[in-house]
Amino acid sequence: MCADETKFKAAIAIVANNDLKHEICKVRAAAYARRTKQRIVWSPATDYAAVECLSSDPELMKKKEEWLQLHNRKCAGLWGMVPLVKGMRVALIDHLDRSDKCLLRGSCGELMGWVLEDGESLPKRGVAVLKRPPKALIVKFDNAEWILEGMCEAGTYPVKVAKKTWFVDENRMCPVLRVSRTQTPVGPDYARTAYSTQGLTLDAAIVDLCFDENTDPTTAYIAMSRVRCADDILIMQAFNINIFRQGIPIGPAMLMKHLRGEDLEADIAAHLAAEDSRIAAEKQERKQAAKPGKKLNEKKRGNRDRTEYMSSYDAERKTEKRKTEKAASDAARNAKHKRVRTQAEKDKAKENRKKKRAASKDKGSKILD
Repeated sequence: MCADETKFKAAIAIVANNDLKHEICKVRAAAYARRTKQRIVWSPATDYAAVECLSSDPELMKKKEEWLQLHNRKCAGLWGMVPLVKGMRVALIDHLDRSDKCLLRGSCGELMGWVLEDGESLPKRGVAVLKRPPKALIVKFDNAEWILEGMCEAGTYPVKVAKKTWFVDENRMCPVLRVSRTQTPVGPDYARTAYSTQGLTLDAAIVDLCFDENTDPTTAYIAMSRVRCADDILIMQAFNINIFRQGIPIGPAMLMKHLRGEDLEADIAAHLAAEDSRIAAEKQERKQAAKPGKKLNEKKRGNRDRTEYMSSYDAERKTEKRKTEKAASDAARNAKHKRVRTQAEKDKAKENRKKKRAASKDKGSKILD
């Protein structure tokens, strides 16, 4: 294995959101376990819903398994399921010791072992899932020279379980579904968000530049500037270069000018002019791409044939429509002039017919005489 491969095997992945960070940490922890031929021990969090939560939603506790799959930022920073493998890289989720040991949020180290709760034991085979979080995780922190009383190596510290409160309905204006979670405040340190890496200098980094349109492109600058040279960066996957060709975001710059009380009319006019130029350039590109050619002529011929066919079809439809409208108007006119005769009128018409027949007979007999 070359030096570059070794460097990037231990490198942190820098991504844009916590969902991807959470998934990468679990996948790379499993890969480390396979590489070192160890078994993963899963430490599940213990969640207790408040009484008011159960009264409002009796089925709430049935969703505990779903809560364990959420990323830690939705659950007060504590992981739902922490993978434990001896020797894996871990990082503190919250401040642990603010004294001269300086064990603050983001401090990273190596997991040396753990202390289980009384009565807890690991199965000899199969997937190892604890019933409760361990009493403590033994972590050896990087670049630490202090030695804790009772510990043999420098920088070794027992990280005990923590208890925090989070809300299932955190997106509401006034969340009420409160849940208390107990878990060790430690997580795998194989991926971080670009926001959480600000101020760090890394030996190597695996950077994901697949951002959506709502993500600030400066996030990529934060991620790419965490290393000393370009050879220390590995791009995770292909990305859309157009996101980084949009220029300086106009919104934040205009907001700062507005807050400083500066005039924005010139900036707005320049922005609108630039947008008009961009739209005109796009139209011109489309026109250039649509220059006449063999395929385009064939397309035009197909369109002309289709137009002729549709014209004849429309003419037939119009003729049928006129015939139908004429028949309907004739029926309406006949119905208007038609009137139901009474019985007296029918008898009178019958008498008139008889008189006409009698008159015609008399006239014929006179002619014969």
